Amino acid sequence: MQHGTPKAGVTEIPSELTAERLLEGLLEHSLDAITLTDRASERFLGVSDSFCSLTGYTRGELIGRTANEVGLVADDTQPAAVTAPADRVGMYDATIRRKDGTTRLLETSIQMLAGNEVALTISRDVTDREYAKRELAAHEARFRAAAESTIDGFAIISPVHDDRDEIVDFRYEYVNDAYTRLVRFERDQLLGRRLGEVFPGFTDSDRFASYREVVLTGVPRRTEDVAGTDSINAPGRAGLVLDVNLASMGQDLVVTARDVTERRHLEAQLRASLERFEAAVGAMLEPFVILSPIHDSRGEIVDLRYEYANRAYCTLIERDPRQVLGRAVAELFPSFPGSERFELYRQVAVSGEPATSEQVVRQDAWAGTVVAERVFDTVIAPMGENFVVSGRDVTDRWNAQQAHRAAEAGLRDVIESAPDAMVIVNADGEIQLVNHQTETLFGYTREELIGQYHELLIPEQIRDRHRAHRATYAANPRVRPMGEGLELFARRKDGSEFPVEISLSPLGDQDEPLVCSAIRDITVRRQIEHQRKLAEDELRQSRARLAEAERIAKIGSWERDLATDRVAFSDGLLMIYGLSADEYDGTFETARGLAYPADREHIRETIDRAIAERSSYTVEYRSIRPDGRVRNLRSHGDVVVDDNGTPVRVVGIVEDLTDAKRTQEALQSTSAELGRRANELQQLALRTANEPPDMPHAPLTPRQLEIMQLIAQGLTNAAIAERLFLTEGTIKWHVRQILTKTNSTNRAEAIARVLGTPS
Repeated sequence: MQHGTPKAGVTEIPSELTAERLLEGLLEHSLDAITLTDRASERFLGVSDSFCSLTGYTRGELIGRTANEVGLVADDTQPAAVTAPADRVGMYDATIRRKDGTTRLLETSIQMLAGNEVALTISRDVTDREYAKRELAAHEARFRAAAESTIDGFAIISPVHDDRDEIVDFRYEYVNDAYTRLVRFERDQLLGRRLGEVFPGFTDSDRFASYREVVLTGVPRRTEDVAGTDSINAPGRAGLVLDVNLASMGQDLVVTARDVTERRHLEAQLRASLERFEAAVGAMLEPFVILSPIHDSRGEIVDLRYEYANRAYCTLIERDPRQVLGRAVAELFPSFPGSERFELYRQVAVSGEPATSEQVVRQDAWAGTVVAERVFDTVIAPMGENFVVSGRDVTDRWNAQQAHRAAEAGLRDVIESAPDAMVIVNADGEIQLVNHQTETLFGYTREELIGQYHELLIPEQIRDRHRAHRATYAANPRVRPMGEGLELFARRKDGSEFPVEISLSPLGDQDEPLVCSAIRDITVRRQIEHQRKLAEDELRQSRARLAEAERIAKIGSWERDLATDRVAFSDGLLMIYGLSADEYDGTFETARGLAYPADREHIRETIDRAIAERSSYTVEYRSIRPDGRVRNLRSHGDVVVDDNGTPVRVVGIVEDLTDAKRTQEALQSTSAELGRRANELQQLALRTANEPPDMPHAPLTPRQLEIMQLIAQGLTNAAIAERLFLTEGTIKWHVRQILTKTNSTNRAEAIARVLGTPS
């Protein structure tokens, strides 16, 4: 046994703790490992059951032997019990070697007793705790090494709550060197401090709202912070731009920041160049496009793709820019591949010289109802791998007007056939067009809605707020759901409100912007979601009740998937095996290894036979818990087959029979004792058969007479207490009263006097 230096903080043991009776109780019932050792010979005088379980030795293997003789000493260090002070408790860290050869770390206290002749040691197994500390320290070291080696700024911040549990600020818990360099603060200027202290104005900023939202929702978020605003305000870093990722980690928030100032500057320059290019080209009255070649597997040009098209070109072919960019020319003009115009592009690609041509295009207009003929002169010039094409439209404006009217008609048909309510409004919020579904959903006629502000369809209490949202959307129109993360409601003509889901899409152009709203009634969906939530809550409660029932009944259930050989344990079964969910990996080999080694083959044969015969089975076996205790278990299982009769799963339950086995052994012992008592009663009856009757005794209560009859049947006090639903102490009190009232010295004599001699 290896011992270190005594720890500080020892205390004196009261003299009454050295009493022999108390020591015996400790050896029998203490959860800690206790030993009594003769100081002179270092031999064990007494050991507790817990010490035997800890070391793997029996009491008979330890008593009268030294730790060295048994092999408990992990090295040649002298046991500290020899040098422990007589009037103090010595605290030591010790290492022992168990019978199976494994070592355990102990936290041990030693006290000298019996005139400094006997050493009392009390030990506690702290192996798992120490290993956990080492593993935690290793994880922390790896985390810090990884965090410090990254080039991105990295910080962990924790929310600060007020007395109403609202998040009012955040506090720095960890920052790496890269983060301190980004914000120009030293580490000790950040750690433990609130962000509101480091960055004034933080708690009133949109940045704070974003941080709080990620903590509350758990949804990661990406944002951008700019120095000089209320977000960073880093000294000397005006113009700093950080690309920030936010992610929740438990109750804390992980912030990753990257300096993208230079990239943003270059992007801004590029955008400015593109804007100048687009402004110049977009202002041209002539059509202008950039096309890239599409090659086949042999490298031959088989089509062209639109990379850029100005407004004049889109107007020329009567297409919205979104219908053009990124699409192949053949998608818009099916006859283009193989045409003379296509061959001209291929010649330009080969020669590298510009070419001009007069092009006549016949095509279906947008709505497919008007056939238009367009004539324009084109110039095709190579630009690297791409082509730059410009031309002049000479087509009569009438075709464009007809196409526009046809497009409107087509749009009306699409909206009218939509399954949802469709409402189209202009930039001022006036309703321009609705479909039949809108009339059905809201109860208004089409004539009542056209020309009205669409706030008419919104509950009164949120109309002002909605106008502000409409203005925000008009500044940046795009396809998106309305009110992301919010519950939206609409208002019918009769004033009733109902939950809705709304999708917004911009229509038209900058000269006449329109917004199309697709509105869907989700009342039924909400009801279904509510019912599902109720069902999920009931399922959770049922599982909790099942787990409680398993715990009370000392049973557990399991299920084995024969395809994957994964075995799922219930909480009750984990408790029987003395495991936590983290300690069990769900594999069949691990589950099989929980059985006593000598029983494993019998279990395997039983289960394999049941699978082969598609039958149920019952098997009893032993299991060893991690703490070394052996449990007696019984498993009932059944095989589940598919429609083809192929076994797919094995399911079953496990009962803990340990206490029942012990009870059975106790009953057998009690049965023998009852037989002995029955013989004594018979002998007493024979001796008193011819004796004159005893003196009258004091009257017994009905309860005492009932107890006398049960004693005569040979039942013990515990059995009588269970039969009558009384405590064992109550039964003992009644027995004493019976002996006093009948003037008897034992139970057999009392039975003979009250109930008479058996015939």
